[in-house]
Formats: sequence, structure tokens, C-alpha cells
Amino acid sequence: MSEEKRQVTFTGAQLMAAYRKEEAKMGALQQRMQQLQALFFEASVAEEAVKEIKKAEKNEKIMVDLGAGVYAEAVIDSNDVFKTSLAGSILQNSDSKSTLDYLSKQKENMQKEIAVLEKEQEKTAAAMNELSGILQKGEEQARKRMAAGQDSKGA
Repeated sequence: MSEEKRQVTFTGAQLMAAYRKEEAKMGALQQRMQQLQALFFEASVAEEAVKEIKKAEKNEKIMVDLGAGVYAEAVIDSNDVFKTSLAGSILQNSDSKSTLDYLSKQKENMQKEIAVLEKEQEKTAAAMNELSGILQKGEEQARKRMAAGQDSKGA
């Protein structure tokens, strides 16, 4: 089989539209990356909290961060019973080992998704760079034609 070389011509507007599409894709990827990083941090904080509660004595008072600078004092009834989410607002009891395993699995899954997102960001950045280079070359050619007194038809 012989390979035929074909020339494809795009207008400046088509190239700009493709660039903007890649730019929007990059924005969505960055937003998802930020979400995953926040969830990873949350799981890490929860993991540390479980480890600290596990060390606490029964009836020991602790401060619970409710967020926005608000704390509540609580008493440890049991240092080995935690609630983990199944779906929505459905909770199940789990011991510290199961809870730590649950959090570890969550973090592992997030790390895998972050790795996939990083590769996708690299591909998108490469596409944006390529399109940007093509657009710059087209602008240079248009300037040269205008300087030479030619009109910019066919650009």
C-alpha cells in the first residue's frame, strides 16, 4: 500500500476555534485536578484524625473542627468505632482498621485519577502549543504578504 500525502487547509478562524476548544478542555482538566487534590487532602486529614482518635482514651475530651473556625467539644465514647459513608447519607459502622483501609483505597483511586489527568493535561498542552505555533506562522505569512502588497486571500 502506498501512502498518499494529502494537504489539509484550515482557516485562521478554524484554528482559533480548535485552540479555544483545547483551552476550554485544559480549564476543565485543571478544575477536576483541583477537586481531586482537595479530596485527597480531606482523606489524608481524616486518616490522621482516625489514627489520633485511636490513641485516645475512653471518655477523653477532644475538640472537633466543624469548619469556618467553629469547634465543638466532644467526649470519646469508643476509640475504635467510626462511621463510613456508603452512598449519599447512608452510613455504616466500621472499626479503625476498616476505616483506614477505606481511606487508603480512596486515596489510591484518587492518585490513579490524578495520574491520568496529568497525562491528559500534557497532551492538551502539546496540542495548544502546536496550534499556537501554526497560528503564529499564519500571522507571519499574512504580514509578509501585506508588506509585499498582496492581499490576504487564501490565508
